[in-house]
Amino acid sequence: MAFSQDNAYFVDTWSRVDLAPTTEIRRVADKTVVMTVEKGDISGLLKSGWRTPEVFVAKARDGKTDIWGIINPADEFRPRKKYPVIEYIYAGPQGSFVPKSFQATSGMRPWPSSASSSASATGWHEQPLQGLPRCLL
Repeated sequence: MAFSQDNAYFVDTWSRVDLAPTTEIRRVADKTVVMTVEKGDISGLLKSGWRTPEVFVAKARDGKTDIWGIINPADEFRPRKKYPVIEYIYAGPQGSFVPKSFQATSGMRPWPSSASSSASATGWHEQPLQGLPRCLL
């Protein structure tokens, strides 16, 4: 984020895993959009067969905490077919490994692991999850 010299405006670039980046100029006082500078266009990716990941939320084992993740179906996904699932789970307190922003990698997956891109290509259903954090005492 960058601010104007008088701190009246800022440049904001944002995205989601399923939405390409947008860059906007916003007013600091009320955060309204003054101008859209650029909006990402993924139509070429979609035409080539690339799909955005699907965001989901489920309850943790405590029945209260939301656990967020993304689902990246197998390349030849058919809804009525059953697929093996690979879950990537990290439940430590040090970091978050489920992507939060848009990424179109050369492996056609929203995270840079070569294992994940080849797993989808061979018919596996991929599901990165953010685990329930644990405190280190």
